[in-house]
Amino acid sequence: MKNFTILPNGISAKFSPNDLYTLTGMYLTANKDYVTDSTYDQIAKLTGQSKGYIKDSFMPRLNGNKYCSIESYIKDGLRRKKYNLLKPSKNFRIIKKEVLTDCTLSSEEKGFIIALYCNCVNNSFNLSLSSWEFWKSRLKVAKSTFYKLKKALIGKNYLRQLAYMPMNPESGNHPDDYMLCVPWLGHKNYVEELDKYRKQ
Repeated sequence: MKNFTILPNGISAKFSPNDLYTLTGMYLTANKDYVTDSTYDQIAKLTGQSKGYIKDSFMPRLNGNKYCSIESYIKDGLRRKKYNLLKPSKNFRIIKKEVLTDCTLSSEEKGFIIALYCNCVNNSFNLSLSSWEFWKSRLKVAKSTFYKLKKALIGKNYLRQLAYMPMNPESGNHPDDYMLCVPWLGHKNYVEELDKYRKQ
């Protein structure tokens, strides 16, 4: 498994949070060409999702999607599948493998964080969550789910309002906005990002 993967930004509007988290797990198993032949059992074990969900719900939605092409082949007399994942050269986000072992979050919450991060401003961890109208075309969630997950992440301190993050340079200009405080996001995580400003 890789230490991190890149995901195309536009993926946030195409997959529900649960599916997006599962797909991130697949991305983490892919080789340098972003190809993986992980089995349903392997994906389930890696992500903590059920094999039934992987086989009957996730895979049918993944099949035919522009983010993945699926090929069948025979290996050692057994039918296998190879997944060719879209590898972006620009407009992507970095997700570290620790997403898989973060036990304080549900798979839906992890996927929601990834989706939000794909829409952060200027490669930062900052975002506005005040307008559902802005987000409804960027996330594949219902309005009620959006607010439920937002509330849950605030309660777990994975989302913090900039008004309470004075070291964030945008806190004075946009105090009602939020920062994703998630250690497994980005090449440099949010702590390292804030340290950069502390040293200036």
